[in-house]
Amino acid sequence: GYLEHDIPVSGVIIDSPWETHYNTFEFDTKRFPDYKELIEELKSKGIAIILWITSAINTDDPGYEYALKNGYFLKGFERYRWWKGVGGLIDYQNPQAMEFWHQRMDKALALGIDGWKVDGIDAMMALKSPRKRKEYARLYYSDFFYYSREKTGKPIVIMARGIEEFNEHTLGLPGWLNPLRLGIPLTYAPREVSFMTWMGDQDPSWNGLRVAWRNFKKSAQAGYLNPGFDIFGYRSGKPDKELFIRWAQWGAFSPLMENGGIAEHRPWAYDEQTVEIYRQLTVWHEELGWYLYSLAEKRYLQGKSLVEILKDQSYFLGDAIFITRISRAGGKARIEFPPGNWRYWYELSESHQAGEKLRKTFPLEEYPVYLRSGSLIPLWVSFSYGGHQLNPDFHQQDTFWLIPGEGQGSRELIYPYPKMSKARVSWKRDAQTLELFTQNLKKPVVVLVEGIEHLPKKVLANGKILKSKPCPEISPRDDLEFCLKPAQPVLILSYSHFHLSIPLHRSLSSASLKAQHLRRIQSSF
Repeated sequence: GYLEHDIPVSGVIIDSPWETHYNTFEFDTKRFPDYKELIEELKSKGIAIILWITSAINTDDPGYEYALKNGYFLKGFERYRWWKGVGGLIDYQNPQAMEFWHQRMDKALALGIDGWKVDGIDAMMALKSPRKRKEYARLYYSDFFYYSREKTGKPIVIMARGIEEFNEHTLGLPGWLNPLRLGIPLTYAPREVSFMTWMGDQDPSWNGLRVAWRNFKKSAQAGYLNPGFDIFGYRSGKPDKELFIRWAQWGAFSPLMENGGIAEHRPWAYDEQTVEIYRQLTVWHEELGWYLYSLAEKRYLQGKSLVEILKDQSYFLGDAIFITRISRAGGKARIEFPPGNWRYWYELSESHQAGEKLRKTFPLEEYPVYLRSGSLIPLWVSFSYGGHQLNPDFHQQDTFWLIPGEGQGSRELIYPYPKMSKARVSWKRDAQTLELFTQNLKKPVVVLVEGIEHLPKKVLANGKILKSKPCPEISPRDDLEFCLKPAQPVLILSYSHFHLSIPLHRSLSSASLKAQHLRRIQSSF
């Protein structure tokens, strides 16, 4: 349904039950008769495949008695009760057990999957031995991460919980016993192996949204790189259009945007407005991939998250995006702006200063998201629906998005494919001029300059004056050119190294520029 509604999808989680028995690593052909064709179809569309999994072998599994007889289960946890039944927990410190377990894993890895949703089966161990649970969790999550990469030679990821509250849901008890959903923080996967960290299984309610925020905040503060959550919770509940959209807006401006669960999660099951809002949010989230990816390596090595928690309901996403959450029905938010000057995502002419306080009721289609004035945000642009695409000729368009206002800075850029490589961009913008330097770009790039108040007399790239051309005729195959169009920002396309200079003191509110095949020069920063 998502692709039919032009909603981008980068990954699919095949949740339980998908196997012949839990954790056999073999597809149940009654549920998935054509699973190989399904996997091939998804991969042909560039969609990653994540399989749900845990480390238990249940008593109804044909392999249980064999594993029990050979001592493959963790001592004291041979009949461990969890939410999918009773089974033994595999012993990660037993080499023979690991050989047996990895042979099982190999069957799924051979299908070409991209990752595991490693669920929190270790939580209930805390009731018996908190120390043993902590050690088991480290081994459990790490083995799925490291063995899968070693076996396949691919960057297999695991999707796992970070820090969540141990409460009545963890114990399988009814929610009315704990109406505020309070609990004790429990750490699941080690941060160094959890590149997709989700806060799972909230109720689809405003209180569930607040529970997700508490876990999101704790996980980010603990340094989990890419925290996220189940949009609209995971548990059953009544459809709620406003809550679904507010949860999706928060998800779009988080490192991990993930939607799925028991309640109504399909945007088209609500109405066309919900589809349009959700589509735009997913496009923006996909576009921000380059921005977040390029920041991720440094943050990871520093032991930090891509999310920096501020006070109340606010946080930074990376270094240039500031968000305040809407946590109750009605769209009201109280915002206190952090150091710097800020532009409203939905209307860049709206600006705010450090320390300014704002109380505002946001319409359903908008959210409190602000961009640092004068910053540069690298985008991967692939979609025309609500995104930053120049025109349909630009199907895959690396973009530098320059936000209005004075500012300067420098960014390392990371290209993940086909082999990881790095480039660099630096910029300086004041009231008179915009200067932009790049080095080692691997692909053409469009430079999107917002807030041009006057038409520049000339635009220089590597000292050469760009030629004008009608915007609809611009394509990635053209030589050094630019275009002017009302109600459009400035755009430029270039290769590898370039130095761009735009005087900002003549007439027209906006323009589009594009340049290609610039001569290669070594730029200094």
